Amino acid sequence: MRYFIVVLSICFSVLSFSQNSSDDSNSSVSLLDMEVPDNPAFILLDKAPQTIQRPNSTRALGVSLLHDIVNEGTLNNMAIEVTPFWMTKHPNITALKFYGIDKDLKQNPFSKLKLAAVSMAYIKDSDSIINASFGVRATVFELKRKSDVKDYYKSYSKIENILFSGLDCIDEYGNTNPEPEEEDYDTTELYAAALQAYRLARTAYVQTCEQNKGVDRDTYSNEMQDIINRKPAIAVDLAAAYNHRFIDDAFDSNGFGRFGVWSTTAVSLFLDKDQTSNNYVNIYGFLRYLHEKNDIVPGASLDPYNAFDLGIKGEVEFDKLSVGYEYINRSGDLEGYRSAGTIRYQVMDNIFITGSFGNNFEKQDDVISLFGIQWGFNHPLQSIGIPSPTN
Repeated sequence: MRYFIVVLSICFSVLSFSQNSSDDSNSSVSLLDMEVPDNPAFILLDKAPQTIQRPNSTRALGVSLLHDIVNEGTLNNMAIEVTPFWMTKHPNITALKFYGIDKDLKQNPFSKLKLAAVSMAYIKDSDSIINASFGVRATVFELKRKSDVKDYYKSYSKIENILFSGLDCIDEYGNTNPEPEEEDYDTTELYAAALQAYRLARTAYVQTCEQNKGVDRDTYSNEMQDIINRKPAIAVDLAAAYNHRFIDDAFDSNGFGRFGVWSTTAVSLFLDKDQTSNNYVNIYGFLRYLHEKNDIVPGASLDPYNAFDLGIKGEVEFDKLSVGYEYINRSGDLEGYRSAGTIRYQVMDNIFITGSFGNNFEKQDDVISLFGIQWGFNHPLQSIGIPSPTN
């Protein structure tokens, strides 16, 4: 399982850097500055630095490594999370549909369902138990601020105007430089080479033309990305995960481990009056149901366990840094509580680190000290379409 995750991650990385999107760059905006959250497959087993968390946006692929400072092992727990939406083309998903609004500024609160993510994890406990976990999560409801909706539409309209200018530049180039015709070439290879050279020259001409007109495409694209990354006023996530256990690397010694389903509700408030920065106070509510069996663990009871977790978290977020505290009470057949402080920092565009320290479930002295690293990988199709104003 662990080697499968490594191989899959490497293959995806190569694909991400080598594949070229066939989408016309003049009619799309790439979304690269997305989040890499803690993995649901880790959260199920209480191994994630943060149990209570909801991502505002997710990349095509996230890879997580986890180190338990108290127990032996260095970054020996691994997980990946994939957002299938970013793996295929979506010609009918415009920038407005992606954000969940229309030209009348009406919201679709269920628009984030399309960004559901699936995950898998390899976790080895100190007692020689290997856990293979699988999870899924999705934002089922999201309510944006009216000011954010208006800002997004303004940004969208600016990019539409840029497209209109770009189309004028394309027409100008085409009037004096007709596109190659296949019948004018002896072979398909020669035609393909001529067509590629023509399009490269046209792109260079359009860029120069837009610069002469004072068009700054990157500024407006970054502005749209920043608005997408703003926390919604209210959001509700649902997640579920399943864990299968193996003893001493023996495939025959396996059995049902734990199943969980949970919901996270988040309320985000801007720290500044202008409501345009990435500084927030986030308040989370958390509810989870767990079903667990220990039938492969020697000496453990064969009876299944059922438990309910109820938790709350407060968090202060400053752009790339967030600091929080979470408390979760567990009741039912499994009892205990989690009380932990958390800190998360975005070291680079693609790398996040998270740490936590406190008391974990089940035992009064079960101290946790977890350190996690998350890598985010973008896919060439991780972009949204801007239809031509003439369409």
